[in-house]
Amino acid sequence: MDPVSTWGNTPLDVVEPEIHELIEKEKRRQCRGIKLIASENLISFAVMEALGSPLTNKSSENLTRSRALQAYLLDPTKWGVNVRP
Repeated sequence: MDPVSTWGNTPLDVVEPEIHELIEKEKRRQCRGIKLIASENLISFAVMEALGSPLTNKSSENLTRSRALQAYLLDPTKWGVNVRP
């Protein structure tokens, strides 16, 4: 099989078994108790799947400076911007 087409397809339990086990323990802990903090509620498998998708592989760091200059109609020769994505 082509190594390029299989890159990144190895499951976490194979690549990092310790991390995988910690995640599994945390999932069990969350399922056994009630969380009254909204940010600590369980999310669905579909949401976890979407968060781990190629849609989250975006890096806008290279574009933020030019977008900020454009958004505020600034001359790049007169203005330097340090924008964090």
